[in-house]
Amino acid sequence: MEDLGQGAGLMWLSKKTIDKVILYIHGGCYCLPMQDFAADYWKKTVDSINSSHPDAPVGLVALIYALIPDGNFPSQLNQIVIAIQHLISQGAKPENIHIAGESAGGGLVLQLLSHLLHPIPPSLSAPSLNLPEGAKLGSLCIMSPIVSLKTTAASHQENTDKDVLPSWSWSELFEYASPFLKTSDAAGPYAEAWTASEGWFSGADTVVKRVFISVGEYECMRDDVVDVMNKFPNGAYLTTFVEKKGVHNSQYLDCMAGEAGELAVEIADWVKESLQ
Repeated sequence: MEDLGQGAGLMWLSKKTIDKVILYIHGGCYCLPMQDFAADYWKKTVDSINSSHPDAPVGLVALIYALIPDGNFPSQLNQIVIAIQHLISQGAKPENIHIAGESAGGGLVLQLLSHLLHPIPPSLSAPSLNLPEGAKLGSLCIMSPIVSLKTTAASHQENTDKDVLPSWSWSELFEYASPFLKTSDAAGPYAEAWTASEGWFSGADTVVKRVFISVGEYECMRDDVVDVMNKFPNGAYLTTFVEKKGVHNSQYLDCMAGEAGELAVEIADWVKESLQ
């Protein structure tokens, strides 16, 4: 574990290497720690990549960030920025830093992208992530992100008996998390990407080489995530994927079952391409 200060740390899940590195931001509705099944999924994915390219190993490191109620917006974003700055200070090039997150972690990755495009006002005490001129992050892999703290979308009712959690469970989780994320009016589009204005993500391809966003057809949050997908300008940099009959983070369920489902294969192939 590498202590980053401010309650954050980096846990290496592979042999430490910064030539190419995946920075994993775990989910858990901002209040749960990293789960073993998620770490196992990413370890297996990276081990598979490294077995095919032993001469150019990829590192896998997880950010341990402050959970609510101890952490509130923008403290987790600050810790992501500190983690990236730490990796760069150790010699990692921005284009070789690839960031992946699911659920709340996906929401935090979107916070990072928003911060790069629209720096958070100084009044919220968020440090800038100043990349070298012309530099871009390697990629952002955003899976089943939390983009809204409301459960009013039609997909919540449509999929309440299909998803891994019913709509009422999401509602209770969001009610608990909301005061720690919506800490001011300025937090809006950062804490809830669904509320961002049209054009908010214009220029994403100027700060990151590739972006992947996925959601399951049977997810309660499907409609909100699809709305966010549509806020991104089309381009070769962007891949969006709605998994047929998929539920929230089905890639992890498939991994636990010893299977490689459609989404898991899509993610693995996309990550491999991003690392080339």
